[in-house]
Amino acid sequence: FCLLLRSLSEAGIQNVHFMSHSMGAQSLLSVFENRDDNDLQSRSDASLMFKQDPAFGTDNALHGEGGQLMVCKNIMLLNPDFPLEPFIDRAFLSIRRICTNITL
Repeated sequence: FCLLLRSLSEAGIQNVHFMSHSMGAQSLLSVFENRDDNDLQSRSDASLMFKQDPAFGTDNALHGEGGQLMVCKNIMLLNPDFPLEPFIDRAFLSIRRICTNITL
């Protein structure tokens, strides 16, 4: 997944929209999961490829070489098969860091 994101960035893609259905929500949310649950700044490799919302700080250092930070415009989770408590406790914060428009 990170290779795909890096390729999009290197191709000049600036804006990205994600849509997942059912079990796809688990895959999508797992790639944006923080590396360390106790450290809110421990962003995943996929998360580091996107501009961070200013509400979370200004750590917008480019991840990888040859690309640019992309903007995640939308994340749509259609009938997500994902447990509610882990979503509220961890997953939402991980995706909210890079996207302000999240639809369930």
